[in-house]
Amino acid sequence: MVRDGGWKLSLAMAAMMGFAAARRADAAEPVRSQSYVWKNVVIEGGGFVTGMVMHAKQKGLAYIRTDIGGAYRRESEDRGEARKWVPLTDWVGMSNANLLGCESVAADPSDANRVYLALGTYVASWSSNGAIARSSDQGRTFQRTEMPFQMGGNNPGRTVGERLAVDPNDGRVLFFGSRTAGLWRSGDYAATWSKVTDFPQVAEHAGILGISFVVFDGASGHPGQPTATIYAGVGTVTGGEGANLFWSRDAGKSWNAVPGAPTGLMPLHAVIAPNGDIYIPYGNPTGPESMEAGALWRLRTKTGDWKNISPAKPGGKDLFGYGGIAVAANDPRIVMTTTFARWSQGDSIFRSVDGGDTWAELPVRDPDASKTVFDGGSAPYAAGITPHWMSTIVIDPFDSNHVTFVTGNGLWSTMEAGNMDSGKRVRWVFDNQGIEETAALELKSPPVGAHLVSAIGDFDGFRHDDLDHSPPQGRHEPSIGTTRGLDFAEQKPLIFVRCGYGGRGFISTDGAMTWNAFAGKPAEANDTGTMAISADGSAIEWTPRRGKPSYSLDQGATWSPCAGLPADLDVISDRVSPRRFYALDARSGTLYRSDDRAAHFVPKQKKLVGGRVFASPAAAGDLWVASEDDGIQWSRDGGETFTRKPAMQSCWTLGFGKAAPGKEYPAIYAVGKIGSTTGLFRSDDLAGSWVRINDDQHQYGWIGQIVIGDPRVYGRVYLATNGRGILYADPAPLEHAHDDPTDVR
Repeated sequence: MVRDGGWKLSLAMAAMMGFAAARRADAAEPVRSQSYVWKNVVIEGGGFVTGMVMHAKQKGLAYIRTDIGGAYRRESEDRGEARKWVPLTDWVGMSNANLLGCESVAADPSDANRVYLALGTYVASWSSNGAIARSSDQGRTFQRTEMPFQMGGNNPGRTVGERLAVDPNDGRVLFFGSRTAGLWRSGDYAATWSKVTDFPQVAEHAGILGISFVVFDGASGHPGQPTATIYAGVGTVTGGEGANLFWSRDAGKSWNAVPGAPTGLMPLHAVIAPNGDIYIPYGNPTGPESMEAGALWRLRTKTGDWKNISPAKPGGKDLFGYGGIAVAANDPRIVMTTTFARWSQGDSIFRSVDGGDTWAELPVRDPDASKTVFDGGSAPYAAGITPHWMSTIVIDPFDSNHVTFVTGNGLWSTMEAGNMDSGKRVRWVFDNQGIEETAALELKSPPVGAHLVSAIGDFDGFRHDDLDHSPPQGRHEPSIGTTRGLDFAEQKPLIFVRCGYGGRGFISTDGAMTWNAFAGKPAEANDTGTMAISADGSAIEWTPRRGKPSYSLDQGATWSPCAGLPADLDVISDRVSPRRFYALDARSGTLYRSDDRAAHFVPKQKKLVGGRVFASPAAAGDLWVASEDDGIQWSRDGGETFTRKPAMQSCWTLGFGKAAPGKEYPAIYAVGKIGSTTGLFRSDDLAGSWVRINDDQHQYGWIGQIVIGDPRVYGRVYLATNGRGILYADPAPLEHAHDDPTDVR
């Protein structure tokens, strides 16, 4: 039995489960703190929403899960936030960042306050185990139980579900279908769990997919007693002929194969209609990258009759599976489904008003918008997105015209689903206000122009003049998808350079508003990479991924190798001296410096302990090295000598912002560890002392990539995350009233 972890696990148990053993000690450490107000830099969407649940009894209440960005709640309409999604898992910290992948979400049908999350990002040899979090206040607070197996919110097969389900007749009872460890049951609101020993062993040999869903047939029970009939699907390794759909008729004590169920394909979802019919979409392989076969089946539970009701059948070059499935709560004849990974001609949405016997089709690729139109709404960049990875579709239980489906970019919703019945056009809106799931790869805040310019995985990046609205011009154009390298010339801050997917590079002379492609590129520039530009904009350095760094003195027309520098090293520019560039080889601890605009590099230090090097705008040669193992070191002479700053023993990343009132040196922001407290800190006195500026409810998983300050606004900080977008924060009003008087030096 797995017992309640909550926040009460012993340190030994926490270590055994793969969590940081110092968690309980963190709160006791006297670290000075300052209250900050945290917000997202608004982009909207940007990642894979893998599942969605609408509550059947509380209008407007809904939950979604994402593959790497946690879970969200949409407030019910009577709370006044019906159109905004609220993040639920920002309490996940760096030590347990694996929990930001959400494998499944379940809302208690009989109690609108209870919600459950199955958390864990990867099933892999290097990953920690998953956990099930429970809340009795709609996700405002959670307790959690660590489970003795991994979960895969970002693994193949993350499109299926829901694996976690609450008994609609007895909310104490939950079942969870794992990927590798069979079926599990809780009888105490998910506080403790036991393995269901009678469930067929095939579930433990079904590859990485395991049990794909658990569904209760609420009509087979009575309120206050466990539901008798439960269904569970299993993804077989190869989609073979063995049984893959099982049921229990005795509340989960014993399990058998469902008679007559289809074989040869993996059951991905299941929904039970008000009249008892069950609809199951199938597909092979697991997705999301591809599905080459699929079908939609209906089971008449009253007669035991199965029927293939697929609206379209894959074949030839038109290969696909089926994704989402939904039935109207007030009319069992209204059924909707989606194709999945139909790359040849684009996916389709289907709607039936006769229980699946006939279908109306709505293609997502509709060049003349005669059948459907996709409106980016408040996220202009989304206007050109074609929906894909449509793994879940949901019909509002209070309004069958209100339909939402998930995609690899976020949610699309309509209030006009009924138009399909008469062939009228349907308008879909990008429904992602509050959802931020991008992975930020680089951030820059120049002293003039936009306050923030970003490089983003999959979506190029953005120029934000207004942090609270998705940019009206959309993302960087020309688009290349993932953009990794980004820099600006400190003394001529309207000059920006960027590079990314496909080995493509660009320059902007108007502060990242418009971009022009370089006339040339390094010979090895065929993937993502990093980029640096000199303080005066005269020299550009480009390090292709796994390639040799190169430089250009003619704005990217021609490129030459950087002499004396090993391959695959990130290079930075001095923010004051236009001739200097630096690179730190974390493997050898060697700091390299160029004094001739990146043409030649020579080693200056050979005993640094790993980490990353950063240049401040305070003076020429002003360098900082951050190291997880050795904290922070500072050089005022271009790397000739370093002084260790002892207050922070571990540091993953740091950046600079406007100096505090009365100070000359820039404020320093760092993600690091002081004592046993890991967090985001600010120093106003050259790293002599630090104040923590995030808190335990604002941790955002792994945040060791990028942090910078704003050179024009003292105290403002920008933080990159891996799946929670870009955060920014300003000091809260009257923050001194909440300061801990204990300083950290």
